[in-house]
Amino acid sequence: MTFQAALDNLSGKYGKYGYDREFLSSQLRDGVMNEGFSVNVAYNGLRMVLAEQTGEHELFSIEDVMEITGESRETIMERIEQCKEELMAAGENPDSYFIPTEPATKKTLFFPGGASDFKP
Repeated sequence: MTFQAALDNLSGKYGKYGYDREFLSSQLRDGVMNEGFSVNVAYNGLRMVLAEQTGEHELFSIEDVMEITGESRETIMERIEQCKEELMAAGENPDSYFIPTEPATKKTLFFPGGASDFKP
């Protein structure tokens, strides 16, 4: 993710709460330049903090968590399973917290005679 894309995403979601582009840019830049974070880590850290502050809902992929924590996929998956068990024991639905997804498949279409041969 580029700095500009991260800033655009944050502004689009959190601007309505009074977080202007200048503030978000400053925070994002601080994470990258002063803390040594990648743009993704700084972006995800801001998403986490801003969601907590505003009550917004954010989703984080396993890859996001791996990059933020430095932990392996296996460690994260073990923690997720442990959390699911704890949630079930507490009478909560773990699917409200952990949403399994399948990666999108990429389809390539080939039209030997050109796209004009395609008739839906």
